[in-house]
Amino acid sequence: MIQHNNNKLDIYGMAASLICAVHCAAIPLFLTLGSAYMAEILHHPVFEVGFLLIAIVIAVWSLGKSYLYHHHNRKPLVLGIIGLAIVILGVVLHAWQITLPGGLILAYAHLINFRMLKNCACEVSNA
Repeated sequence: MIQHNNNKLDIYGMAASLICAVHCAAIPLFLTLGSAYMAEILHHPVFEVGFLLIAIVIAVWSLGKSYLYHHHNRKPLVLGIIGLAIVILGVVLHAWQITLPGGLILAYAHLINFRMLKNCACEVSNA
């Protein structure tokens, strides 16, 4: 079985998406606990846009490359696009309630892609 470098990208993508989801969930928690300063730091536009850019780069690279060169299955790609669109909408609207499910959908897309690459019998190495 071929070891794909995209597997590592999917792990990073899942981790980044889950960190994003935890980040979104932490904002109301900090507000509830009275730590408005910490919630404001987590909700800063630079922080959010940084997460968004990292998610876009990893998703395009990993999901796109896997679809084009390896398993050719649209499911992770479509889920990734949907997840990214929801995350982008949530960041633009500054609504963690929208961003959180988008991050989870994106993490799920990376998980599916990871599994497909793991079981891929393709002959193209990603080295």
